[in-house]
Formats: sequence, structure tokens, C-alpha cells
Amino acid sequence: MIRRQQQGFTLIELMIVVAIIGILAAVAIPMYQDYTVRARISEGLSIAAVAKNLVVEDAMNAEPNLGARWNSTVSTQNVSSVTVNAAGVITVNYQNKIPGTSPALTLTGRVGSPTGSVLAASTVPDGPVVWVCASTSISAKYLPANCR
Repeated sequence: MIRRQQQGFTLIELMIVVAIIGILAAVAIPMYQDYTVRARISEGLSIAAVAKNLVVEDAMNAEPNLGARWNSTVSTQNVSSVTVNAAGVITVNYQNKIPGTSPALTLTGRVGSPTGSVLAASTVPDGPVVWVCASTSISAKYLPANCR
């Protein structure tokens, strides 16, 4: 009698592999969706980096209007606009691809630390400028690490 070797996998082994792949997909897909939203928000922060430099330069020169030199018409797939007011507060407005109603992120310059005094026009800061993120319309889970 010739003995044949078993070839292939049993049905149980295949079902276990499919179950493991299903569990991994159930965990990975929501995490990936959060990651893509966070990447869209980070795009706005990278555009705002230029505005931050201009505001700090104007503050160091004691300019009366910290947003005077910023005139950006930046509009991308994810960011609708980046504005700077006279007090140096930067607002990043996002397109509707970001979850939340009127998604926007506000960056406020603080002198010395995140809890220090707010950056003021016509006043030279007496320490380093630290930027603090705030948003009432974007969930904290979508904010990049430097804004949480």
C-alpha cells in the first residue's frame, strides 16, 4: 500500500487565518482613517509655519500690527485659508474633508511657556515664543501630537 502525504491546509486552519486577518483589518482600518485626517490637519500647520515666523519677526521688531506682512491666498485640497490677525493669532481654516463643523485650528503665541502671557503687538517679547493650538470644532483625536 502506497502512503500519500497530506497536501494543503485543513478547513479549520484556513478559517483561523481568515479570522486573524479579519480582526487585524477591523483594528487597522479605523486607525488608518484617523491617521489620514491627522495628516490633512498637519498640512495646515506646515503652511502656518511660515506665518509663525513672520509674526515672531514682527513681534521682535515691536510692530503695531503682527499680521500685516501675511497675505497668503493659500488654498489646497485640505486647507481653505490661513489668516493672521493684528494680534498675531493664526487661524487655519480647513475644507470639509476634516470631520467637524467649520473645522478650524487657532495658533496663539505665548511668551516663555504655553501658560505665559499672550504675544502682544508693539511689545517685544522677553522670552521665547511658544505656540499653543486650540480648536473647538476638531476632535482631539485628530489633532497632531504637538497640538494635544
